[in-house]
Amino acid sequence: MKVEYLNPFLDASRSVIQELGLGRATVGKIEIAPNPHGSGGLLSMIGITGRLTGRVLYDMNESTAINIAGVMMGETLPELTQMARSAIGEFTNMISGNAATILKERGFAVDITPPTVITGGQMTLTDFGEMNVTLVVPLILNKGVVTVNLAIKEAHKHGG
Repeated sequence: MKVEYLNPFLDASRSVIQELGLGRATVGKIEIAPNPHGSGGLLSMIGITGRLTGRVLYDMNESTAINIAGVMMGETLPELTQMARSAIGEFTNMISGNAATILKERGFAVDITPPTVITGGQMTLTDFGEMNVTLVVPLILNKGVVTVNLAIKEAHKHGG
């Protein structure tokens, strides 16, 4: 997977995080994994189609999700409610939508699917088809850590 696919997600993440009043995001150590892992307790998964194909997963623990959703909703949340999960879906949708816009500006026209938010611990997703590399990037916020798992590649070209 090319780094040029990752940078739009990092740029979009920083921008959305700052716009929402979540402070600044610092990029932690980038790792390569064969499959995306969700160990935090909440995953938001978004599909990518078009010139590039694959998925991006945003992984965070419940406390981070509650903190981010609380800022987005303008209130202190005691627990991870359905509305808070919906806010996290919107948070990750905003990042992915902005990344898709950046990718399009760079010649990679893509669409994104609506987010699927999953809760639970220690998840490993193995349904990534031909994806054999996932970039794992922790974004460190003052509200917690959001780990971006990015597995995308250039789509096969078809004649026509």
